Amino acid sequence: MIFLAKPSEESFKILLIASEIIIPLIVFIGAYYILKPVFGKSDEELEAERQMREGVDVDSESESEEDRQSQ
Repeated sequence: MIFLAKPSEESFKILLIASEIIIPLIVFIGAYYILKPVFGKSDEELEAERQMREGVDVDSESESEEDRQSQ
């Protein structure tokens, strides 16, 4: 009987250790995806970034048009 008890105790210990790692990991990943929109960028910041990108694109297009006209 002693030999039968040891493997089950070992598997229980492995399961216990794995659950201590897996369960918090699932909780943290879930909390990350739930709270991601809360701590994300505000609409004002996103709008400012979009305007900057559009401004850069417009400037680069105007420069390329000037280069074409000078050639």
